[in-house]
Amino acid sequence: MTSLSSGDFDAAKFYAGKWRGAVEVSGTSVYGTTSGSESMLDVNVEEGGTFTIEPLEAHKDLLATDGTWEGSDSELTLATVDGKQIKLTVVDDTTLSANPADFGIDDFDKITFVLY
Repeated sequence: MTSLSSGDFDAAKFYAGKWRGAVEVSGTSVYGTTSGSESMLDVNVEEGGTFTIEPLEAHKDLLATDGTWEGSDSELTLATVDGKQIKLTVVDDTTLSANPADFGIDDFDKITFVLY
């Protein structure tokens, strides 16, 4: 279920959509990408308060799950069906940032999600 944290902020309108998560790489990554950005997974946020996490084809080993979400003007919290809480911080109107380890991604400082 969505929540509001201030005045006229509409969490469902702000978060609903597909958010593509990518990590920044330098050199050659274990996935073969050289410098730049490596797309890893999508978080599909539905207006009704549910979400799904779907790894991209090259990263099928990453977290794939669903659950419910709550959002404020500064943070999106995903509650997975197995009880895990994943927090994504708002960077700007089309960008979120999170801890990659929460999605099963090791050796990176952050994962950045853009509204896709």
